[in-house]
Amino acid sequence: AAFTNPKCQRMWDAKLAQYIALRDAHRQVVCVNGKGLVYPEKFTKDFHNYNEDEIVDYSKSARKGKGAIKGPQTLPYWQRATYDAWWPEWMCEDTQRIPIRLLGDGAKWMCGLDVLERIESPLVYSLGCNGDVMWEMDVRKRMPRAEMHVFGPITHKGWGTKVKQVIDPVNISLHEIWVHSKPAMDESNFPVQSLPKIMQQLQHETRVIDLLKVDLERTEWALFTDILANCRVRFRHLNVLLHGVDCKEHERFFALLDQCQYMITYKETNHWGCFGFLCVEYTIVSLAHAQAEFAMSHGCE
Repeated sequence: AAFTNPKCQRMWDAKLAQYIALRDAHRQVVCVNGKGLVYPEKFTKDFHNYNEDEIVDYSKSARKGKGAIKGPQTLPYWQRATYDAWWPEWMCEDTQRIPIRLLGDGAKWMCGLDVLERIESPLVYSLGCNGDVMWEMDVRKRMPRAEMHVFGPITHKGWGTKVKQVIDPVNISLHEIWVHSKPAMDESNFPVQSLPKIMQQLQHETRVIDLLKVDLERTEWALFTDILANCRVRFRHLNVLLHGVDCKEHERFFALLDQCQYMITYKETNHWGCFGFLCVEYTIVSLAHAQAEFAMSHGCE
């Protein structure tokens, strides 16, 4: 939508042009055989001299016995570089970490949370919580009018009673189902449903998900391939933990985001696991949400 204030429109146009130039520069990368990322020859020759067969040996630092580091002991360059092509390109001026006072894993970086708080009845979906609902509880404090739903089996790990005791009093609904597909490591009999089907059952099929959080232990790739096809499920703000180093999955995912006009606004390596690069957190927003956040930050509403 256009701004009525000419100065606001000029500032928006300039920032959007900067974003497009930065995004297009990043998208020059090519995924080769699902293994390695390569930039065009001139860029690679001028700025990079990486050896794709280079190996980093972590075996000396890996501890043994209790508390031992679990994961690959030798890590080739192409694995470590998988996430290097997709960086924040939209600079969000209202960025907050939720929960603010939280040490450890679980907090998320949010863009334009003040915009989301002003929605009359925002819709919040959390896909996968692994028994940890600190983020959901903090969102509830910030967005008391939100309709909130948490999806993911938790009782088979013994967390069900504890989680329900926390979320039931604040009107957060728990649905013990796998969304889209079941993780390979899971052997439970909990049902599996697609996100469009879930939205239909909850009578949300015509709504935009205002705040979507996804942590699905590698099944996120198939989920997004489904819901981003023809942009069939819309959301304003996405926090997602991506897993793995198959650059074909990454290439497909970010291409679909571009087609549906979503923007990367934050990226955080997960230093609590995954060696800091085997899984990475992203904050992604829709073009409409980016414009609303811009308008609020610049007094252009």
